[in-house]
Amino acid sequence: MFYKFILKFLSFLPFLVLDLFAFVLGCLLYLIPNYYKSVTRVNLKIAFPDKSSKELNSLTFDSLKESAASLLETGKIWLKNERISLAVEGEENVRTSLKKRKGVVIFTPHLGNIEAIISYLGKSFDCFIPYTPSKKDSFEGVMLEARKGLGVTMVQANFSGIRKLYTSLKRGGVIAIASDQVPNKKNGIISKFFNHSALTMTLVSSLVKKSACPCHSVYCLKLEKGGFYRIVFSKEMDFMQGLSGKDFINLMNTELEKCIISKPEQYSWEYKRYKHSGIIDPYK
Repeated sequence: MFYKFILKFLSFLPFLVLDLFAFVLGCLLYLIPNYYKSVTRVNLKIAFPDKSSKELNSLTFDSLKESAASLLETGKIWLKNERISLAVEGEENVRTSLKKRKGVVIFTPHLGNIEAIISYLGKSFDCFIPYTPSKKDSFEGVMLEARKGLGVTMVQANFSGIRKLYTSLKRGGVIAIASDQVPNKKNGIISKFFNHSALTMTLVSSLVKKSACPCHSVYCLKLEKGGFYRIVFSKEMDFMQGLSGKDFINLMNTELEKCIISKPEQYSWEYKRYKHSGIIDPYK
């Protein structure tokens, strides 16, 4: 009930007020020592080694502010109390791929607001999304209910869930995966992410290889005016077909980087993307 109450409350606030809250929260996260600031700073130093300390400080603040904004906007998207405005590019690329009747796999980074992408996919396609259960059961229940309301089908990323993904592809459905998440060691391999070793999931490459389905990337950017988002689907990445898992994943990470570099301050840098990637833990 607590999470529902908070989301409901935030959903009624104007975007202008949410932007103000996000700025204040971003300032607090930047000024007070905390986990999110620490991890963000480490990730940015790894990803952008040529940036000055001043540039990294500015990017750290902007990233914390943007992440706060995405979190605060979730209620509006999930509960749909105020319509969001989407400028969508490249949807016809996915429609063309679906005509091959092999389904489509779409991968995306946590850029802009990923819930805006999910909202659009839910109303536009028969879309399945794998997820890892939350440590907080109460929040997971709210999330699953909200995303079901958006029109997508959530399946756990276990053996049973993966089978459902393959079945969906055989029916010509769409699978959407946030492929920048850090997997369990047994479900990932080491690849380069911004020229640094990072444990990367193999699920996308496995689905594409076994089903021989088309593959696309998609990303979302928040525009200056509150409630406006730009969603961009890539052309079919047929050059990734037939590649080995390692080569496929290297190219996938390269594509993720291209998406992120367009607006690096809107990427969620507060996750330990480089954990389990080598002998030295950069977050210690």
